[in-house]
Amino acid sequence: MANNDQNNNKNNFFNQNPLITFIIFAIIVILAFKAIAPEGNTGSSTLSSKFTKDITISYSDLKNLIKKFNLENLIIIREKLIGDDLIKEYVTSDLFILPSLSEGFPLTVLEAWACKLPVLTTSVGELPYVIKEDYNGWLVSPNNVEELSKKLKYVLNLDRKKLTEVGENGYKLVKEKYSWDEIIKNIYDELTNIIRS
Repeated sequence: MANNDQNNNKNNFFNQNPLITFIIFAIIVILAFKAIAPEGNTGSSTLSSKFTKDITISYSDLKNLIKKFNLENLIIIREKLIGDDLIKEYVTSDLFILPSLSEGFPLTVLEAWACKLPVLTTSVGELPYVIKEDYNGWLVSPNNVEELSKKLKYVLNLDRKKLTEVGENGYKLVKEKYSWDEIIKNIYDELTNIIRS
């Protein structure tokens, strides 16, 4: 029971401190890229993260960390994006990475899939139930930089055809199960069943 309380307190801490959570996620991804980047890399894959403008100190610290590890060509951190700008970022990215320590069912994964973007996430919340390895995404253990690095290297070495296929499979899942029409139908069916009971 005490262990469960500790986990709940930890999750509550991260839920109440999204800035700290973002910083941890960003550092985990930076360290994962550092582990796989060749010396003096000239790669072109980019990573985007969204956050609010009121964290300029942390933004600067993250940029300095990226520069220190010579990852400027691999990681680009964007300020908060919405609407068409967010969609454009998804569509022009190579991979969506969500190294969460705790989640329910993150809408960002659905957004990425809706833009046919392959996803690499941690196996938290509902994600292990919807992500099938090498079919519509990839999973790693939370807070495990080494595992994330290995999986990131694996994914970035896949050919473009496989990445496109994985993104398309995520898109099909969103279209089949998470469109507003499908959600409304499911809610209607559930309410109908409750009323009939």
